[in-house]
Amino acid sequence: MASAAPNRLPGWPIRRPDSGTGKRGLIWLVCAATNYDALRKEKARSMKSDLNQTDVATFQVGGKTAEMPVFKASHGPDVVDIRTLYKQTGAFTFDPGYTSTASCESKITFIDGDEGVLLYRGYPIDQLAEHSNFIEVAYLLLNGELPTKGEKAQFDYSITMHTMV
Repeated sequence: MASAAPNRLPGWPIRRPDSGTGKRGLIWLVCAATNYDALRKEKARSMKSDLNQTDVATFQVGGKTAEMPVFKASHGPDVVDIRTLYKQTGAFTFDPGYTSTASCESKITFIDGDEGVLLYRGYPIDQLAEHSNFIEVAYLLLNGELPTKGEKAQFDYSITMHTMV
């Protein structure tokens, strides 16, 4: 492994091919100084839920006990956050077809396939398709509410100006 230059992280020098400038140079492949634990902790912090914890679910697997937070959803049933189940018990969940699995937390969309419900920001999709146009629905998705007449005119103008070629 090559020694690191002053003020440079350790790594391996790699020849950079000619990038059209007629010059060749070295780039550094940095690996040794990466703090993966810090990256994992930051990712976990960024994945915290905005949902309110209402209870705790207790799982017992192979003699190990794990406590998981239970959250109250804005629509639908409560959810159990099982992100740490494997870490605490060494077990995974099994849900063929994802019939009891929420894949994400969303403030935009709610889906209940069994009941035939699809909501965007709380509005049924069939009502949006029947009574709103593309610009109104785009505004809804971005801002959380359908636009007033003035907001729609401003948004429509903004979209038109940004799409001109």
